[in-house]
Amino acid sequence: LFQISIGTIQRFQLSSINPLYIEDLLKIVGTFGWFLLIFGIEFSIVYLYFWLTNIIAEKKLNQDETMEK
Repeated sequence: LFQISIGTIQRFQLSSINPLYIEDLLKIVGTFGWFLLIFGIEFSIVYLYFWLTNIIAEKKLNQDETMEK
């Protein structure tokens, strides 16, 4: 296991990405694009969750207020 991880690290260090080459630049842009897409989906899910729970909580609070009167 230790040899595998050292080999992986060495291969990673030997394969450098140069943003001056178009192929490497496309790899960087593609990776960043996937990151933004995944982050946007996660953020949308969290926003939707809080928005829906806020609506539910407001309905429950309004029901409690009308019952107390």
